[in-house]
Amino acid sequence: MITQLRKVTGGRSIKLNVEGRHLNRSAEDDRRALEMNVERSMKAMLNLLSPAIESGEHDDAMIQLGASAALFVEPLSKHEVQALACALYMENERQALSYHDVLRLTDRFSGKAMNITMVYKTIERLLDRGFLTQVEGEADRSRRYQIHGQGREAFRMAVLNSRILASTPSPAAA
Repeated sequence: MITQLRKVTGGRSIKLNVEGRHLNRSAEDDRRALEMNVERSMKAMLNLLSPAIESGEHDDAMIQLGASAALFVEPLSKHEVQALACALYMENERQALSYHDVLRLTDRFSGKAMNITMVYKTIERLLDRGFLTQVEGEADRSRRYQIHGQGREAFRMAVLNSRILASTPSPAAA
């Protein structure tokens, strides 16, 4: 545990308290010690969480959530994931998303542009779910959109879920 940082003649020195002893170490030694402590802490946290991750402790609640039509929320559709990917791409380009961008980017990345009707319906669903927001001040004819924080998180979860499903041996495991 680092208890004090002070400058001394000849370079930086850090006073450490290790098992009741104070040690003066160079910056490189301190960096290595800090990395080792962080590694130990991360392993300790994982060991604490592992029983909860690996157990069926929350299975009853998950079963109830999955089996209840009132509680279960439909995951993102393929088109919604594609539209959110386009929104993130445009955000990285420092631009807002338009209908035309979805057409252009789906054609570019999948080899087939999304149907224009599907683009309109998908963007409307994403707006209704709060995953996209309309950029203020844009005319109706050239509406532009930005991804919302919840949309970004839903996109990440959908992509992670698709990676898990893709690794299953059966293509019917969706």
